[in-house]
Amino acid sequence: MTAERLIEKLKRTEINLELVIVTTNVARTVLEINIPAADLKRIVKKLSPVNSDITTINSDSGILYAMDADIGVSVSSSIFRNSGLLSVSSQLFKSTVSKLTKDVKLEQTGKGPLNIQSAKFKASIPIAQDSLPFPIEGGKSFSLSSEKLNSLLSFVSTVTTEKNNFDHTGSILIKGDGKNLTTVATDNHRIAFSEYPLGVEIPSTIIPSKAVKAIKDFTDNILISETPSVLFLKSNDVLVFARKTNVKFPDVYSVIPKQYVLEVKLDSNSFKDAIERVSPTVDPDTPAPRVRLDFGDTLKISTGNDTIGKADDELDIEHITKPINISLTANLKYISEFLNTVSGCVIIKLGGTGKPFMLEAGNRRLLTAGLKV
Repeated sequence: MTAERLIEKLKRTEINLELVIVTTNVARTVLEINIPAADLKRIVKKLSPVNSDITTINSDSGILYAMDADIGVSVSSSIFRNSGLLSVSSQLFKSTVSKLTKDVKLEQTGKGPLNIQSAKFKASIPIAQDSLPFPIEGGKSFSLSSEKLNSLLSFVSTVTTEKNNFDHTGSILIKGDGKNLTTVATDNHRIAFSEYPLGVEIPSTIIPSKAVKAIKDFTDNILISETPSVLFLKSNDVLVFARKTNVKFPDVYSVIPKQYVLEVKLDSNSFKDAIERVSPTVDPDTPAPRVRLDFGDTLKISTGNDTIGKADDELDIEHITKPINISLTANLKYISEFLNTVSGCVIIKLGGTGKPFMLEAGNRRLLTAGLKV
């Protein structure tokens, strides 16, 4: 039958024609992950140094990540691949996951919440607004053992204060001159330096001190790279970035004495023990815990006064320069914290009356000023 004859036949036939359009609205499963609770908690724990409201799963990159204005941490795993893209409340996600002990199922359908199931436990977390994409690595890179980098960063970070709104007291200066990789930090009362022989050149870069916490559990080599605005630290499945800051870092090298009037050497453990022995009689009414150091043929260490009680100790020292009699009053806390991070011999360098003095042990140095009597 031709089309013309069919049309003519339909015209002569009384027939009710009803056009029915059927649409289906089947919700699509965006994410479905099955993972042992211990593995998920281990991954989430790696994000803990980040002060972020949002935790994101990105299937394109196969990563779980969180980031704030200063640093970010991503953990890569094949279980995150092809599992969708979603963001949830970091605090709620972390606290929920931390309580689980059985295998965990994460599932999210359509625009619904993230459903979490472990054995008979069930929870749902609303989907948050998508977070910003994680920065992409780039630029030249070099490798350094995690032990060395952690040593460089952790020591100088002891004099910093963690702040989300940057100034230099919450920052670490990193630079490489082609001979040494150097890290520097200061709290305006003391300056910490640490060096490691490494033939790389890195322009002076300032990063937040809280990045140290993000890499403290790294055990293998760390691949270090940078872009103009970000420093990347990668080890195995974890990538940490620290945003560079334009905060003005003080010229710490200008306050190092050009020469020292006295240099002596002594055992760090003996020095540490003596400081601990005299610490109970530190005057509690002074703004800083004071200890008096009297240099001569030996080193005499004393604290306190006639009112609260007194204590003193004496140590043998090896003179590097010609012996002289000189005294200074120092912050006991600063000396004690330095001695807790070093071993072997300590060299004390005195710049003279009213000038800073230096403590050195291995590749670590601490410069601080004496206290006014």
